[in-house]
This record gives sequence, C-alpha cells and structure tokens, in this order.
Amino acid sequence: MVDGIIYLPEIKYRRILNRAFGPGGWGLAPRSETTVTAKSVSREYALVCHGRLVSLARGEQDYFDPGGIATATEGCKSNALMRCCKDLGVASELWYFPRVSLSLLFLWFGELLPASLFVIWDRD
Repeated sequence: MVDGIIYLPEIKYRRILNRAFGPGGWGLAPRSETTVTAKSVSREYALVCHGRLVSLARGEQDYFDPGGIATATEGCKSNALMRCCKDLGVASELWYFPRVSLSLLFLWFGELLPASLFVIWDRD
C-alpha cells in the first residue's frame, strides 16, 4: 500500500491464474473494438478458463500523448484482467473493509497510539 492506495500488480493476478488453471489454461479474449477518445482507451474483455467464460469486464486506461496509445492499450488489457479476477475473488482480502480501515488507521496515526492497540487490526 502506497499513499493509502491498495494495489496488487497485474503480474500477480497472472501468476495466481497460472497456479489455479495452469499456464495456457486461461486467457483474456477481446469482446469489442478498442475505443480511443482524446484522453483514454477502453475495451471489453472476457476471461476464459478451461474453455469456459468466467467473467466479462471493460478495461480502461488514460494516456497523455498520442504516441502512448499502444502502451495505454496494454494497460487497458491489464485493467480488464484485474476486474475479471475480482469476480473470481482473487485478492479479495485486500477489500475486507474492517481490516483496510484499521490498517489505514495504523498507518496514519501509528505514532500517536500506544503499541498495544495495533493488535486489534491483525486478524490472521
């Protein structure tokens, strides 16, 4: 977590899917044409595992220079993958709100609170 933002890199999602379905046992298939506006790129993708449709999601990515559209298209695909994985419950522990809220409390106010209170947010 950096600056209060919870994030799991896209490569971690790929590794989780490879572990679960095996390399080549899953894929991300485009379901629409790429939509390019003045500032962003978006496209709908389907997550297919062992030949079955598992999830649909629209990925999106902003760009700032027309030369960056190709990179934004890859970012769009990564964004769709992360959203599709959300339907499978991948990394759902990141969004367990009591834990997240208390973890943020620890990060923001850790120096002001006695150390004995920190045990409250550790639920593992």
